[in-house]
Amino acid sequence: MGTTGEFNWIDIMTTDQAAGKAFYQSLFGWASQDYPSAPGETYTQFRSDGKTVAGLGEIRADRQAQGMRPAWSCYVTVDDVAATAARAAELGGTILMPAMDVMDQGRMAILQDPTGAVLSIWQDGSHKGAELLSEPVSLAWVELATADPAAAQAFHTGLFGWEVEHGDTGGMPYTMFSNAGRQVAGMYDMKGQLPDGTPPHWLVYFAVADADGVAAATRDAGGAVMTEPFDIPGVGRIAILADPQGAMFGILQGATEG
Repeated sequence: MGTTGEFNWIDIMTTDQAAGKAFYQSLFGWASQDYPSAPGETYTQFRSDGKTVAGLGEIRADRQAQGMRPAWSCYVTVDDVAATAARAAELGGTILMPAMDVMDQGRMAILQDPTGAVLSIWQDGSHKGAELLSEPVSLAWVELATADPAAAQAFHTGLFGWEVEHGDTGGMPYTMFSNAGRQVAGMYDMKGQLPDGTPPHWLVYFAVADADGVAAATRDAGGAVMTEPFDIPGVGRIAILADPQGAMFGILQGATEG
């Protein structure tokens, strides 16, 4: 099963499922398989070397009309989705989608922390999360950009019991969240780092063997390089990219477990 208190699944909701599938299969060499979800809809699971790494679905037309845009989502495994969602509300968060069953796969809810960043929580059913992590073309890291790190820290430590360590990354103040001693996520103050008007958000990073090559391939496939590849001593070489539908993601060369 997924490890309680850790990110064990990611998926993307996009405006063009076929195009999104083709882009990520080409970029990362993933295989895919579609499964029925809601009536007339399918959910794609991506695999690397036969192991599940991520999912993909299409944003319904009514939600697109409401302004929902392509984005990657990250899921924290919890023992009880309903109880965790209730606790999130007590801590000042907002329940964007209450606990619901996803067939026999598990239960999920979508939360927004007090600073505005959105993340999902997952309670295992038959779906236990990603079968490959911290290996090339799988999830390597997740990172919270927020304008109020103190409020975000209080919320997430209160909700998941994460431990906190403050330091810096590339000369920028940086917070590490750990779960039972294992690093699970990072956080930084987005003020002065990102363009004005950028909403607080979680960003997923994929481990890659060649950050420059993946960035170039993204551009060639119709995506965008938001931040050109650069080195962070002791961490690796990273870049921030966007797929052709506009969903942003990071890549990390030199990722290691934890």
